[in-house]
Amino acid sequence: MRESISSEAGASTSLVGRNIRVNGRRTSIKLEASMWLALEDICERTDRSLNDVCGQVGQRDWTGTFTSAVRVYIVDFYRKAERRAREQAMRRPADSNQPPHHWSDFAS
Repeated sequence: MRESISSEAGASTSLVGRNIRVNGRRTSIKLEASMWLALEDICERTDRSLNDVCGQVGQRDWTGTFTSAVRVYIVDFYRKAERRAREQAMRRPADSNQPPHHWSDFAS
């Protein structure tokens, strides 16, 4: 069971280390508490485990460290989500009852 970081209040720049599995290999990474919260949010929104999300990051061709790749993945996820939400809002009529996008659309 994963440890949950439940409070954004008081989140600092100190690093929190966790053990994860990336494509079957055990490794550890240290991220800021806010980055762990963002990863937990992404996992919930895409209905995927932390190991699955980190495995996806590990399969990409990144420059730099795995930890920096995770940070870039988090930023990219939310940037894509924001862009798609804006595009969807522009296409939807103001009086439409069309449901909003599903977060799994932003996992790729």
